Amino acid sequence: MSDLSFNIRTTDDFFKVLLEDYKEFNANRTSSRHAIHCAIIAWHMTEWVYKELESQLSEDMFIKSMVQQCPSLEIMRSLANGTKHNKRSGKSQTIKSTELHLGVFSKEFSREFDTSHLKIELQDGRKIYFEDEVQKVISFWEKYLSSIATNNSSY
Repeated sequence: MSDLSFNIRTTDDFFKVLLEDYKEFNANRTSSRHAIHCAIIAWHMTEWVYKELESQLSEDMFIKSMVQQCPSLEIMRSLANGTKHNKRSGKSQTIKSTELHLGVFSKEFSREFDTSHLKIELQDGRKIYFEDEVQKVISFWEKYLSSIATNNSSY
């Protein structure tokens, strides 16, 4: 429980922030600002969950476990830390570059058309969409938090 984040006190409260940020991003999928907010909150959910669970694992081992369960968290970590430090640093070297691609077709068209999107190029050369990765992370957190609530009424 945090006493340094106004009325955002619990992991559930923090997750609601992620959902609100995602809703704003989803309304404007080319907004770097909304994407960065989502990435930062999505990544820092790991710390909130760790603190609330009072896990017996070290924080590093807990985070490693989370990333193994949801590899898209590594993308969020790279974006969050890269933004925070204004450079590629820390443990994560997953992302080579990011780009706002402005296509000529609206988001109503499929990706086979030249649509606008936030593109991520990974170190291995693969290109992925931010919107896909953040959706994977949100789905992961929804399932994870639900399973914890089911197994332990006060995670």
